[in-house]
Amino acid sequence: MFGNHSPRSTVALLALVAALGLGAGAATTSLAAEENLASIVRGGRLYDNWYQMMVGGRAPTQPHPAYPRDKKFANDPASNWRCVECHGWDYRGKDGAYGSGDHYTGIKGIRGMAGADPAKIVAVLTDGTHQYGGVMDGRDLRDLANFVSKGQLDMDTYIDRASRKSKGDGAKHEAYYSAICANCHGRDGLGVRSIPPLGTFASENPWASLHKVLNGHPSERMPPLRALGLDVLVDVLAFIQTLPKEELLASMDRGGRLYDNWYVELGAAAPTRPHPAYPRDRRFARDAAANWRCVECHGWDYRGKDGAYGSGDHYTGIKGIRGMAGADPEKIITILKNETHDFRGLKPYRAYLDEHDLRDLANFVSKGQVEVDRYIDRATGQSKGDGVKHEAYYNSICATCHGRDGLGVRSMPPLARVARDNPWQTLHKMVNGHPSKKMPALRLLDMSILVDVLAFVQTLPTEEALASIVRGGRLYDNWYREIRVPAPTRAHPAYPRDKVYAREASANWRCVECHGWDYRGRDGVYGKGEHYTGIRGVRGLAGAAPDKVVAVLRDENHGFDTVMDAHDLRDLANFVAKGQVDMTNFVNPANQLSKGDKTKHKEYYDTICAKCHNEDGRGMRAVMPPLGAVAKADPWAALHKMLNGHPDEGMPALRVLDPQILTDVLAYIQSLPAE
Repeated sequence: MFGNHSPRSTVALLALVAALGLGAGAATTSLAAEENLASIVRGGRLYDNWYQMMVGGRAPTQPHPAYPRDKKFANDPASNWRCVECHGWDYRGKDGAYGSGDHYTGIKGIRGMAGADPAKIVAVLTDGTHQYGGVMDGRDLRDLANFVSKGQLDMDTYIDRASRKSKGDGAKHEAYYSAICANCHGRDGLGVRSIPPLGTFASENPWASLHKVLNGHPSERMPPLRALGLDVLVDVLAFIQTLPKEELLASMDRGGRLYDNWYVELGAAAPTRPHPAYPRDRRFARDAAANWRCVECHGWDYRGKDGAYGSGDHYTGIKGIRGMAGADPEKIITILKNETHDFRGLKPYRAYLDEHDLRDLANFVSKGQVEVDRYIDRATGQSKGDGVKHEAYYNSICATCHGRDGLGVRSMPPLARVARDNPWQTLHKMVNGHPSKKMPALRLLDMSILVDVLAFVQTLPTEEALASIVRGGRLYDNWYREIRVPAPTRAHPAYPRDKVYAREASANWRCVECHGWDYRGRDGVYGKGEHYTGIRGVRGLAGAAPDKVVAVLRDENHGFDTVMDAHDLRDLANFVAKGQVDMTNFVNPANQLSKGDKTKHKEYYDTICAKCHNEDGRGMRAVMPPLGAVAKADPWAALHKMLNGHPDEGMPALRVLDPQILTDVLAYIQSLPAE
């Protein structure tokens, strides 16, 4: 609704209006009058934003010389060169709607020039005060002068200044909106994302709305509708003011997801250049995908340096957004667009968020924040809710995806671990949903219910400890077989180029190939021979925090985050941290013989192993050598597989058995035929 139209297009519009019989103001006119009308409406668009109508649409780079140096937009030439910025949408300047607030300049309006000779107005436009002769050509100046002389209207006749309500009848000409405007703006006024909801815009600034309805919008396709007559257009404005201001609940929820990760929510690529305001000496300074997220500076508890992000990897020294709770969303939008935040795309960055996005994010900051300290104990991270009271809500809403145990989403750690490690993040996502995912936003539920659900989630398993460890052992053995994906085709970047398996990606991407079946790497069984790499083992990480191990797996030396999901990394880390055994307790490294008693627990082999391997260990000759030969040649691999199973096979993991039993079974297997 909000365009550039040539005299020819305006003539065509008038002909259409006449043919359709639209409104009392649509009487046929002479060609000269029609072209004069075209000049007036084009002048109205120049008054709105003249440089948008020029080739290239580039804003001036130096402030307008007549704009007061102490006013709001003194350093913003893109604003202070626009006629409307000084003289207002109601054309009254300091004596009208711009008599106070951000747009106040103390400059008078243009109402006194209504009816003046256009040539006189051109002289004013080109004088030392205005200086438009250097940026507009003769036609531009004539059109703008025609608007000032003949196109202004007394806004107070049509809009009540105190209430900002149109004096028209919103029901009388609703059909005009539906026939002309709804094609772009939608029946609900929410169809153009580059502006706020039309109902909001028209209610907050009815003077700008009526000006644009009359004259069109610079550089857009919105047609000027002046030919329809003011009686129709004022009624249409009244109808527009009845449209939804915004769906506030949905807007806040979506804003919360934008706060979480705006580019994922928008389905856009992550930024590649760091955010200009993120401190250069902090953890994520080179990670644009992280440092452009609002939450990375301001935190899941919205308190920034004064909250959970007051220390650790996420500390930036930047304050949170709690002080903006309850603020005017327009003020927040201004902040989001400023040089610090740069979400409007100051060079060299592109425009990231459109007006609709900014409005949603501002609504979240203003109206959607939760006072998390009321619901989560800051010292312990424990929910203050009752974990039993509303378990049914988890089972009916959340368990469909997350599972009854919270382990159902493989792209993330166990839900309970997330809820315990970062309850503020969990509550934020419960309230607002997860960016671009199907996770529902539950803001409409009473907060007491959500806090009870959070308390219940914190009681779920942080992982299936034993199952996670043994699966991690199989990933250590051969991760791509375990997760059933093709073997890598490019060599692992950290595998030494001069070693035996340097060209065999299917081997050198396996953890065991560098670190060994005894987990000691260069200091163990792989200290010589074809498997020697000079790389140390993983024994030093036994007992480490799994999160530390995950960080190692993701670092530039390992790069496993490119081939494994969060669930896989967690299982592998659990094995490394909690599942390794000291092989020297079970296997004599000098003779490679089990330290067990081969006669003591034969029945375990007969009841568990012989089903596949047969009594003599030769049952799987189609896929492997006799079991006795394998156990003698590499007892460390045999014991690892007995403990954890074999990747993507039906072999059971026997870690539940006492290690001494397994050592005895290994001794028995070593007594089986080797051929």
